[in-house]
Amino acid sequence: MEKAVPKNADVGWGNDVGNIANIDERKVSMDGNLTGGAGSAASDRPFIVSVEGNIGSGKSTMLSYFEKFGDVELVPEPVGRWCDLNGHNLLAKLYEDPSRWSFQFQSYVQLTRLQLLKSPTTFKVKIVERSIQNNRFCFLELARKYGTMTEAEHVVLSQWYEFLERNMTLDLDLIVYLRSSPAVAYERMKKRNRCEESGAPLLYLERLHGAYEEWLVKQRHGKIEVPILILDADKTKEEMVQTYLQFKDVIRGSQKVSGVIYQDGISTNSDVASDCEKENVSQVLSTVARNEVQR
Repeated sequence: MEKAVPKNADVGWGNDVGNIANIDERKVSMDGNLTGGAGSAASDRPFIVSVEGNIGSGKSTMLSYFEKFGDVELVPEPVGRWCDLNGHNLLAKLYEDPSRWSFQFQSYVQLTRLQLLKSPTTFKVKIVERSIQNNRFCFLELARKYGTMTEAEHVVLSQWYEFLERNMTLDLDLIVYLRSSPAVAYERMKKRNRCEESGAPLLYLERLHGAYEEWLVKQRHGKIEVPILILDADKTKEEMVQTYLQFKDVIRGSQKVSGVIYQDGISTNSDVASDCEKENVSQVLSTVARNEVQR
């Protein structure tokens, strides 16, 4: 079934900046209301999964696979909003002049990711295409490393993230890293020919891959307590659909895991040889194609 992108969440701060100083020892719950502390988060909080990976790694294919589950809310990246902020195409401006527009673009990306993460849901599982953590530890670090963001700009956005992390529930329950080689991802990107990606060169994908490896595999920005499922995303769409079938219980939270898990290093509850499930591969690929046209 179709999953609509959630409406923007109102975190309830309004314009009263003076209230921010009073939030230090409290958290903001999933509906945006202040709570007494980290342990008082809403009991009906969904199992939150972040799908991470390079451009062309197959994130849209993964989301399309999980459309069939009625307990799953899918939250794709709000690319449309990034391409039309009151008539301004921030994504296009970023590709045209990264040094001029990186700070503005990442500021708005951080806001929109927060809004989508905090939007209320009645679903048991919430799968988001990239996370606000990704914005901080992957894209901001990439921009600083290659000089498209000044040190002062990096500090501003980093401190904003640190404030949000201290005072809001940004927790993830699982990170799925679709690990693809830059060359494979680049060929996929060229083939699908999305207008918002037309300005991304192979060098950018290589650098982005390196940033993902630093963040999720080498964990150079600090140990990640959230379980990380690393999948080989260089496979074909048909093979990836079978992979998602194999790991559907892990990704939907019904099979618990911990630490960093590589694709071949875990036994799952799913029977990937099921004939009836194999027949669904073509259905999933049709959904992928339909969603690509809609996008």
